[in-house]
Amino acid sequence: MSRARSEGVDFIVTVGTNLRLSSRAVALAEQYENIFATVGIHPHDVAKAGEDTLDALKQLVLTHKKIVAYGEIGLDYFRNISRQEIQVEMFGQQLDLVKELNLPVVIHDREAHRQSLDMIQASGVRRGVFHCFSGDYDMARKC
Repeated sequence: MSRARSEGVDFIVTVGTNLRLSSRAVALAEQYENIFATVGIHPHDVAKAGEDTLDALKQLVLTHKKIVAYGEIGLDYFRNISRQEIQVEMFGQQLDLVKELNLPVVIHDREAHRQSLDMIQASGVRRGVFHCFSGDYDMARKC
């Protein structure tokens, strides 16, 4: 932390990519004034998510003020570590949760541009960043 400060880093956002790492991100954020957290299920991890995972993530958001966004969530059709059908289902459920919680979103979109953008637009979620994006300039302008 002292090195980050000496290099001019004022704030850090640590990203959760599954329930365990989201909980760890929150715990780290609570230890340091200038660290904040995100929570979510990365597309690589959605197949391992349990039935109660989204409820547990929602409870984290509702009980910890240092969570500043939801994610990293999205679609990854390059690696396909989790089946595409599961990715789509979980991305949709998490976008619904993002809207309910009124948080910005951190999006992972790799080789799934049209479907990612269609799902985001349909969800009504309008605040966030694309953390991983493999699209071209025209697609970026649409985002």
